[in-house]
Amino acid sequence: MTTFTRIGDSGALAGEATDITVEDLGFYSLTAVRTGSGDLKLINWSTGSPGPVTRDSDSDNQAGAVSAISVTRNRNRTVTAVRDGSGDLLLISWDDGNGSGPITRLKDTHGHAGAASIVTIVPGPAKTAADLVTAVRAGNGSLKLISWALDGATGVITRLGDSDDQAGEVASSQYRSRRRTLC
Repeated sequence: MTTFTRIGDSGALAGEATDITVEDLGFYSLTAVRTGSGDLKLINWSTGSPGPVTRDSDSDNQAGAVSAISVTRNRNRTVTAVRDGSGDLLLISWDDGNGSGPITRLKDTHGHAGAASIVTIVPGPAKTAADLVTAVRAGNGSLKLISWALDGATGVITRLGDSDDQAGEVASSQYRSRRRTLC
């Protein structure tokens, strides 16, 4: 049997948020959230020691309105995949301050992905050119996988290729009901 013991929390330091995701940064954690006003915000937290969870830094309002969020880390960069205010997939690379420093937006893929209603991002498979892979429900309702190269030095994200419509249609209602069960 596993027992969980609460050793600290952030109190009310983050404000209103939905679409909450978290990425482990060792003794720190990074959350990517949709704020009460609908904007994307990244927040660094000290989480690795006993005691209170403390907020170290955030991205302010560098990304605008979003309605879906996924986050990953690769090549020493945090990358968010979001459905932007226009309904398109947008990847944004960030200098995350290694968990404790300032969070700065680097580059994005504006105009390189098209419509998406469900968004997920993961690091790419080992020993391939793809540093990142997104899975989205494309504008036509089909599942689309897109591979991306990430330049760790500059944060530039380059689209490598996609699965086109090989996977067929994906129902978003199945995702939502499953998502509620998991959260």
